[in-house]
Amino acid sequence: MEFGNDTFTKSALLLAIGFPVTELLLSEAIQYLHQQGRPLSGTLQILRNLLIPSLASLIFLTYIGHLDPESWVIRFNETVLWICTLVAALSLFDILLFFDSDVTRQSPVGTTVDQVDVSERWQARIPKLFRDLARVVLILVGAAIILSATWKIDLGGLVTALGIGSVVIGLALQDTLGSIAAGITLLFEQPFKKGDWLRVGDLEGKVTDIN
Repeated sequence: MEFGNDTFTKSALLLAIGFPVTELLLSEAIQYLHQQGRPLSGTLQILRNLLIPSLASLIFLTYIGHLDPESWVIRFNETVLWICTLVAALSLFDILLFFDSDVTRQSPVGTTVDQVDVSERWQARIPKLFRDLARVVLILVGAAIILSATWKIDLGGLVTALGIGSVVIGLALQDTLGSIAAGITLLFEQPFKKGDWLRVGDLEGKVTDIN
């Protein structure tokens, strides 16, 4: 057999050389970005610690172990790989969309004109709490779709049960959920900013953070 057309040989070389080299390069990039204070290092950590090992495991089991593609081991690895891909993609999307607004929140108020311009954008008005909750919801929805596609599971009954359960929980926790909704609305409207002085009754204080 020809060396260049041997799938087993190419897969073995990819795992023996490509995997450690990729991990090494990612580790160096993560260290450099971490020293520079760049949030992209978090996304690269997901790639190094989760996505790349999952891909390497799937390649090993498929092309070297020659396992049945319909076996539970292959399906499990595919599920983990796709979920890791989803998490990494959402992390990268969050950085690309909200990095400037995060820098503004962490910097002193009114230091530069650029920061003032950034603070007026719509990204700066979206609370980080809401972004985190939205990311969790997207991951759960994506994971459900991945499970349904990989394991051929019908999730219709589960979705119905979750919907009914959400209604019951919502009715039981009306007051608590109302307070949470009021807090989220306050974060969105931002009637005050960092550095403002507020008086509530006999108490007066300076706003140091809004989260």
